[in-house]
Amino acid sequence: NDTWGGAVAGVQCAPIAGAVLQGGDCNDASSTFHPGAPETCSGFDEDCDGLVDDADPDMTGGSNVYADSDHDGFGDVNAAILRCAPPAGYVVDATDCDDTDPAIHPGAPEICNANVDDDCDGLADTADSSVVGALFLFADVDGDGWGDGPATRSCTPIAGRVTTFGDCDDNDRNVSPSAPELCNGLDEDCDGLTDDVDPDAQPRDWFQDLDSDGYG
Repeated sequence: NDTWGGAVAGVQCAPIAGAVLQGGDCNDASSTFHPGAPETCSGFDEDCDGLVDDADPDMTGGSNVYADSDHDGFGDVNAAILRCAPPAGYVVDATDCDDTDPAIHPGAPEICNANVDDDCDGLADTADSSVVGALFLFADVDGDGWGDGPATRSCTPIAGRVTTFGDCDDNDRNVSPSAPELCNGLDEDCDGLTDDVDPDAQPRDWFQDLDSDGYG
């Protein structure tokens, strides 16, 4: 009773009960099948034009799928087509922020590379807390190659800052973890020990002076 008929019921001038004048129904057992019916993603030819689902340009169902030009599994939101199933080169995910580079997509490692947003979170390089390969730089006031104070994260070197931390007196270039420990009451090598208490100290030879003349 969809007003479309299948097989010819008869040829006569008077109407025939249960018969209609328009033929072409490809499944007269179901009212959802007839010419002009909406073609949906069902695996069946609802509109009786011999085409099914994505093969039918009249298909009205389906959902957006997106071109994945770089084949990284993430598609371009600006390159959508309506399909029942993604054809080759298309995916259901539309979150790629650069569909020309397979190394750029959500979940990719954010690396230091000239302010490129590798993981598509809207943040690039050190603006992204997940960045890999950034330098942690410390102020080196005395220029001895050792720094102190809070770190600054950067993808590139910064003048006056170094990657080596541990200077216990950043105003004296003779004091740093790599400096020799001298007998002068100072902790030159920044290990918390001074002079004879420090096994790294460079001691001097002392000679007994029994006659107290200043010579041993």
